[in-house]
Amino acid sequence: MSEQQYQPVMGERFRVRFSDHSDTDRILSFYDANRHTYVVPREWALMEKRVRLGSEILVENERNQLVASSLAYPHYDTQGDNTHPRWTEFGSTRIVMNGYRLYQLMVAASVVQQFIMEAPTERFFAKIAPDNDKIHHLLGGELAWPRYQPCAAQKLSIYGQEAVAHDDIVMKTLTTCGADEASATATFNQLRKIPPRMYYECDAPRLAHQAKVILGYFDNPDIERRDSKTGELKGQIQLDFSELHLAGVLRPVVELMANTNFDAQDPSQPQHGMAAVRAAFFSRNRKMSPAVPAPV
Repeated sequence: MSEQQYQPVMGERFRVRFSDHSDTDRILSFYDANRHTYVVPREWALMEKRVRLGSEILVENERNQLVASSLAYPHYDTQGDNTHPRWTEFGSTRIVMNGYRLYQLMVAASVVQQFIMEAPTERFFAKIAPDNDKIHHLLGGELAWPRYQPCAAQKLSIYGQEAVAHDDIVMKTLTTCGADEASATATFNQLRKIPPRMYYECDAPRLAHQAKVILGYFDNPDIERRDSKTGELKGQIQLDFSELHLAGVLRPVVELMANTNFDAQDPSQPQHGMAAVRAAFFSRNRKMSPAVPAPV
């Protein structure tokens, strides 16, 4: 299937913001019209819910035409607390205007947004197709996320301590893609045999870097696309952050995150996940904007 790319005019302006309930139909239509091998379809009801809750970051031109979208998916404990997510997955990232560094912006902004608003009790993560080399480079390189293996019988690091991953959470990430229990189980069993290339984690020490990444876009919203060999200018766009709260009322929080050593948030209890890191962060910074929710 040939991919249709949007070709912006020189200097075209694009809004960057999080979704609201009015975006649902056109966002689902965007994914339906721009299917891609590396973007696994999720259940429509789940995607619709996340869009309505503002968990989708989008990029659109001044004619309201979408060119990029990415969502955050919470995964809850099937046997315990189902009021706060245990893991939060970043996925369904689809861009039809390549070459303008939108992937790094959307993923980093989503991490910062979820950390402030709804940090999971354990971790942020993403799963990438083994042969999607470009995204492996961006996620593991420019965004500095480490790889890990989430399957049973494998060890993974949870903020300094070793622990065994929980099968039920991994299974839930598969069933969000519409798989029935039998096919999800088969896929899960195959994951046990795959080297730790598919899964990445944004752990506490990487939070400051995510904040620095998006501040770089806020301060330099003119994005150029140049020929990788000759350096010739091929395109230029301007990003508009006027409707993105991270660039407005929450910018002081983002700036503080960028200058915080999260690796030392709670050294006495290194096994704690993102919710504990968030609670420690806001406990030490009580004078933040009133728009920031109280730590949970």
